[in-house]
Amino acid sequence: MNKHTAELLEKHFDTAFAAPDGIKKLRELILTLAMQGKLVPQDPSEQPASDLLQEIEAEKQRLVKEGKIKKPKPPLPETEEEKPYALPPEWEWVRLGAIASYIQRGKGPSYVDFSTHRVISQKCVRWYGLDLEPARYIDPESLEKYESLRFLQGGDLLWNSTGTGTIGRACLVPDDLNSTELVADSHVTIVRALSVNNQFLWRWIQSPWVQAGIETSASGTTNQIELNTSTVINHLIPLPPLAEQKRIVAKIDELMARCDELEKLRTAQQGARLTVHAAAVKQLLDIAEPDQHQRAQAFLAEHFGELCTVKENVAELRKAILQLAVMGKLVPQNPGDQPASELLKEIEAGKQRLVKEGKIKKTKPLPRVTEEEKSYKLPQGWEW
Repeated sequence: MNKHTAELLEKHFDTAFAAPDGIKKLRELILTLAMQGKLVPQDPSEQPASDLLQEIEAEKQRLVKEGKIKKPKPPLPETEEEKPYALPPEWEWVRLGAIASYIQRGKGPSYVDFSTHRVISQKCVRWYGLDLEPARYIDPESLEKYESLRFLQGGDLLWNSTGTGTIGRACLVPDDLNSTELVADSHVTIVRALSVNNQFLWRWIQSPWVQAGIETSASGTTNQIELNTSTVINHLIPLPPLAEQKRIVAKIDELMARCDELEKLRTAQQGARLTVHAAAVKQLLDIAEPDQHQRAQAFLAEHFGELCTVKENVAELRKAILQLAVMGKLVPQNPGDQPASELLKEIEAGKQRLVKEGKIKKTKPLPRVTEEEKSYKLPQGWEW
């Protein structure tokens, strides 16, 4: 990472805390810089990505020869128009299919109440990792129709491939899970990469460039868009040297951990603000006498901006302003104004006139307002 990039990131760490979506934008910036080769320095002595691709191809040929995978179709050549930005010299733009031994959607399973094998659905695929809690069980007899390749292995990338709202979400299968116990359903795509850092691959899928283009890449109706297997196979990915992939992942993890700490601090600060602001609003409403509108206005003028910095406080502030208004604490009273008692006499005279003219029916007299009913003291000239 060059000095300019480091300074840029530090500047954003300083400002992200205050902005409402600052930490989210900071995470996106980290991933963007990482995938452009701007987060860690390049080392010209490292094996370039072009050599890594040759090794991956040789490994795929060996697996095909041993009958462990099917012979894949040659990937489509990359065009210059597809490449979104320039890469460092030792990097390569490659199709996802070129670096994977297996890319395939899962199958629609036959479910049972309990068995020894579980099915990974879209609900299980979370950005924070694989969640087995929502996983249902598959009929063991139906597994006889499953090829061995369909059983999940540690390091597999799982990519949600259908439906607005969940499409595009991805996670990695942990290495400590028994690979024979899990299969995916037809809404999840399995990507099994060769000689590539799986964490780097996952971070690429997480990056703003990929996520922003998911719905464009998908096909189908608005309610049921699909990330087709062919689209995943031909998906373009920036590939750094393997050693640099590891450095990038380590740096991303370090910076994301700092973002986590910022979020914890901001959550704690907002909690404290909510408490302080609630007390401030109560203080505002507790201004005792109606003629103290100047105190209420001064308080609002001094604290309005601060009270609006936390979203949850805005609704309470609205209520407080309306409460002040109906209590006579929002604007000054003018002794020269016609009092409400005179206004009531005029309203009653108007009603009697409308009754006389036959425009409304005569109403029963309303009960007198008792002292017990009155919620608070009114300004001079007001009436309950």
